[in-house]
Amino acid sequence: MPDTLAWLRGRAALLPRLAACTLALGWTACSTETDERAPEPEEVDPLRVIVRPDPIAFLPRDAFPVALDRQIAEGLSEYLRRPLVLLPVETYPEMVDMLLAGEADIIASSLTATEPRKEQVQFSMPYLHVDELLIMPDSLAGSFRSVVDLDSTVVHVRPSSSYHHTLLELQKTYSHVAIGDVPEDMDSEAVVEEVAAGRYPATLLDSHYWNAIARFHEHLAPAFTVAENRPIALALHPDADELRTSVNEYLIFRALTGEREHLYTDDFPSLKKKKRLRMLTRNNVTTYFLHRGTQLGYEYELIKKFADEHDMLLEIVVAPTHADLIPWLEQGKGDLIAAAMTITPERSRRVNFTRPYLDVEEMIVTRAADSTLHSIGDLAGRRIAVRESSAFWETLTSMADSLPAGVEFEIVPEDIETERILAGVEDGTYDVTVADSHLLDIEITYGRKLRGAVRLKSSSLGWAVRSNNPALQAALDGYLRREHRGLFANMMFRRYFVDRKFVEKAHGDFRSDVSGIISPFDDLARMHAEQFELDWRLLVSVMYQESRFDPKKRSWAGARGLMQIMPATARELGVADPHHPEQSIEGGARYLRRLLERFDPKLPLATRIRFALASYNAGIGHVQDARRLARRKGWNPDVWTGNVERALLLLQKPAYYEKARFGYCRGSETVKYVRSVERRYQRFVHHVPEIGPAPSPGTGPEDRPGEIPELVPSHEARDRTEG
Repeated sequence: MPDTLAWLRGRAALLPRLAACTLALGWTACSTETDERAPEPEEVDPLRVIVRPDPIAFLPRDAFPVALDRQIAEGLSEYLRRPLVLLPVETYPEMVDMLLAGEADIIASSLTATEPRKEQVQFSMPYLHVDELLIMPDSLAGSFRSVVDLDSTVVHVRPSSSYHHTLLELQKTYSHVAIGDVPEDMDSEAVVEEVAAGRYPATLLDSHYWNAIARFHEHLAPAFTVAENRPIALALHPDADELRTSVNEYLIFRALTGEREHLYTDDFPSLKKKKRLRMLTRNNVTTYFLHRGTQLGYEYELIKKFADEHDMLLEIVVAPTHADLIPWLEQGKGDLIAAAMTITPERSRRVNFTRPYLDVEEMIVTRAADSTLHSIGDLAGRRIAVRESSAFWETLTSMADSLPAGVEFEIVPEDIETERILAGVEDGTYDVTVADSHLLDIEITYGRKLRGAVRLKSSSLGWAVRSNNPALQAALDGYLRREHRGLFANMMFRRYFVDRKFVEKAHGDFRSDVSGIISPFDDLARMHAEQFELDWRLLVSVMYQESRFDPKKRSWAGARGLMQIMPATARELGVADPHHPEQSIEGGARYLRRLLERFDPKLPLATRIRFALASYNAGIGHVQDARRLARRKGWNPDVWTGNVERALLLLQKPAYYEKARFGYCRGSETVKYVRSVERRYQRFVHHVPEIGPAPSPGTGPEDRPGEIPELVPSHEARDRTEG
């Protein structure tokens, strides 16, 4: 046997060398020599973000502005898939000079978006609103009620700060306001220290900064609010319009998804109390995909029925790669893995599998026209493309002694699905691969010119749970035992593996994870979302909820078009024809933006978005009624979840709506509307990130054998958005 097969038998010794191989090389090419077939790694421009230097170590970093700026920079870097380079800079003038010189992309330094600054740079949408407070010794603060009381008190600030601009504006009306300049390299904390020491009489500080440091300055206090609702935003180069759009989308994404991840490893009784089941999976033709805003997939359908039977909300958690599935389950990021996972001895040492739900054959796959491959012996000199975390790798490892001399292996990236590898075999990107028979059948049904050349072994697919979750395993086993060969299971199998029209749908243009397309109106949504500083995917989520992308839709109440605009609202927005897609989308975006601005900008962005969505559905009057009712009930009128949404439900009852200014409200419909739009938006963000992955072999819309008809199966007529 040559060295390659010796390495295969000694897998543990092989792995360090494999890590050094480029992904497209066979094992025999792994060496210190550079293989001229190795592709050059794609270079990604770093995201260069200017920040202030680190704050003093003892400060509460989770609340401190510098920490918040860095959190936003880190999140934006991950969102844009660009490596982060932080550039600590002391002063605002230096920051602007670097930005305008092209030495940085963004300034993340808790900057207030003032008019003079807007003449130099452009700003993102605000991620925070603050008040500017007059800070002075608490022994004097009680004597100052307003600007009139300042008299000859000198307020010390940096000349480049927004505080300086505020004081200059005040001087136009109150000439007695005195400004004391401090060095540009003196940060706000140092200025506050000077006030505490009695060397400066007073300074201005934004409320967010003050709240972060107040407990360290017990002898200082805010005397009064000098300016309200000042917007804090990221600064960008005046010509960076495309980056600004991406940044705004990220800020909305951060607001609506920033608190989603919770780690827990609860068993079934506790999960039922939570009424939530998290399915770990991958995007592919068999397990889970998004089509025209609707969640589909064989395993998704099966798990969704199980969750529905137990009155649980099914949450989909898509792992970045196949190799992440089991680690994420172990960490508590999901409750079960449903991802066409083969039951193997190695995996069974880490997780428990349910009883099998599908039996398959592992097949060596080649092009249909390849007449040379009929047996294991024919693999000599061939290259088998395979993911290292796959069950196929385990199979090949176990049969190393029976493989012929000269066989090579091509390690495929862990985020590439088997369906994409099969497409690559068809077009010649890969030589041969290994695939489960049911997936091969789907691709052949779709029209790919492939054939199963050699059967390797029989295997079974199962769902994986943690070993310390026996109750969940038992519940899933009972469900599979009951559904085995039943009507629903047979119907799902036929839909996803036999029905050619449905198989074509799973490969079509509107499968979002493949094409990057959510709806036929994405371009219009992008354009008008940018116009009104919204995330286009949020706009598309509202569009789906309102009309299912049907521009001709008309509701029983008279709402019309894609965005279901009422006639009176259409006239107010200047929408002449609500059924015209562009007019409807522009009007809907304008209206949603207008609603967003009706709520206090100091409320968290996520809260304002939820209030705006509720207002889009029910009207702002009903939402304000619910906020007033929440206040009377002792709930928080500034929090949607569990507070205002709870009050909205009460407005369906006579005892409450008869006393409300705007009367009866179908609160349960509105609560469901907000949840559905938000959850669908989160799915859209996953499936169509702002900066998407490079197309894999044979996955683009042009890679279709023949024309694909527009298909809207009957089961899509019902609202499936609660998954």
